[in-house]
Amino acid sequence: MDGLNAVYMKRYRSRKAKAKEEFLANGGETDVARARANIPKGMSEENWNKTVDYFLTKEHKDRSCANTSNRQKQLYTNRGGLSTYSSFCFKKDKTRLEAFKNGHTLKDGRFASELEEQKYEELQAEFESQS
Repeated sequence: MDGLNAVYMKRYRSRKAKAKEEFLANGGETDVARARANIPKGMSEENWNKTVDYFLTKEHKDRSCANTSNRQKQLYTNRGGLSTYSSFCFKKDKTRLEAFKNGHTLKDGRFASELEEQKYEELQAEFESQS
């Protein structure tokens, strides 16, 4: 059952995130009874209670803290979607540098921040020195 649960959690990641928002907005850990009473639209009471139980597990709390810590360490956001750099390179026949640029530019082609542009220029210089 654990394998199936892992597949479910990965497949429905966004739904889990929305459920977590509902949980926190309605009391979260400080008012579990209120959170349980506010069942999200489109979810059965049984599934909501299982979801709340999951949010209260040590495993979930530890993973949530680790994820929060990891997000705080990120210098910038990748805007390349769900594909990894290697997947993007393989599918589009692009270089890793092009994958970095794709993941850190806005739709109009501008870098999302000066820091991202600086990092791109550093990587570009490094790639050129290796050629």
